Amino acid sequence: MNKKILQFTIVLTSLLAVSFVIQPQIARTSAEVGKLLIFDPKIPSQTIYQGDTVIYGGTIFNNDTSTTYLLTELDLRVYHPDNTSRNIQPYAPFSFYSLATRNTINPMEARSFAFEQELGKEWPVDENYTVSLYVYFRDVDDAGDETVFDFEKLLGNATVNIDIRRIDSPDYVYVVFVILLVCIVALVIVGIVGWVRERRSKQ
Repeated sequence: MNKKILQFTIVLTSLLAVSFVIQPQIARTSAEVGKLLIFDPKIPSQTIYQGDTVIYGGTIFNNDTSTTYLLTELDLRVYHPDNTSRNIQPYAPFSFYSLATRNTINPMEARSFAFEQELGKEWPVDENYTVSLYVYFRDVDDAGDETVFDFEKLLGNATVNIDIRRIDSPDYVYVVFVILLVCIVALVIVGIVGWVRERRSKQ
């Protein structure tokens, strides 16, 4: 092995060793502050019916290695199809403060959540609503500090059609229909028999 090859091997080995040591630090500091990773968002979509139960939520992963985040609110925004700036607000934002033991996300930890709401007439029947789901959170050290604004994270968007579910006829309706049909046939037969007897009596 000549001298140049030996020097090249030493330099390459040194660079690989340095990059292996420094790379985790680069990856750690490159994570954007106040940004959480969102997985498997649950958002109402396609066609749903008044009276149905709507489920929304998702999974959040804290990729910050030094900050614990406090979840504050989950907001489901619904925009009218004729006016995207008009928020009909069918549900009030959910406050995570009611989940005092499960509203924090430690570094490198994931938290899953899902909430249910019954869809009533506060969400009018129409098509092509735009639905956006937002989560609000802050550094746990800023809990209760009204001078600090929450971070805002969009979990996802969807398009929703609201409709009224058509109630199926109960089984007894068919029984009533059959009885009514039999009565009509019986009346027709009685009428024909009476007409025939009347004709014979006149002969």
